[in-house]
Amino acid sequence: GYKRRNRGDRQTDTSILETADVIELEKTSGYLFPDSIRIATRDKTYYFSMFLHNAETYSLMTQLINLAMKQLIDEKTGFSIDRDLLTKLSKNVAKKQSFLKRDLDARSLSEAYRLMFHLPATEKLDGSTEATLWTPYNKTHVWGRMFISQNYICFDSRVKGLVSLVLPLRDVSQIERAENQPSNPSVDHSILITTRTAQRATFLFSQIHDRDFVVQKLSDLLAKIRMVALARELSVSRTNSL
Repeated sequence: GYKRRNRGDRQTDTSILETADVIELEKTSGYLFPDSIRIATRDKTYYFSMFLHNAETYSLMTQLINLAMKQLIDEKTGFSIDRDLLTKLSKNVAKKQSFLKRDLDARSLSEAYRLMFHLPATEKLDGSTEATLWTPYNKTHVWGRMFISQNYICFDSRVKGLVSLVLPLRDVSQIERAENQPSNPSVDHSILITTRTAQRATFLFSQIHDRDFVVQKLSDLLAKIRMVALARELSVSRTNSL
């Protein structure tokens, strides 16, 4: 829509654009519109300039338009604020970053994470960190990135296709800090994860910069999963007793 308003002796124009109507978005720089953003719809072209943070504004616009396109394809993917971000225990987040930007960035990272490890559409990335993973079949500490979400611990090696791990938290029985070994610095700042599978497989992640924070995060997520599982068992038990 397009509105024109009178404010005293000044006349101001207000344009309202539907993100679903946008067909083109780009950064431009010219004599009339220096350092601006051009938005083209089916009917008209608009130029926006004089931004305090041009790059951030462009990024937000791009993400909102992408969300609008997804909503047109699937009505279930419409935008709604991620309330979990309000209470999420986080580190390395810019203090002045807007909540909308955090929300959109988190959605983008979660989507890439799900595609990388073929995870359910509801899985949301909580965070990631550089780490090594001990691979017993060749007795090597493989460098890569450790990813954490509400139901999974994943790992992807720096060397593409070398090592990829998807570990459901429901299969984890114990998460503990491993002691540093002066004779073997490659296992410094390690986390040992033991599973409840028949083989009781263990996974050793090392060289984790903020190990205590990661251990706390994993312990909290594991506790939530166990509480949900216990609630389900109690519900089934009550149903069977009726």
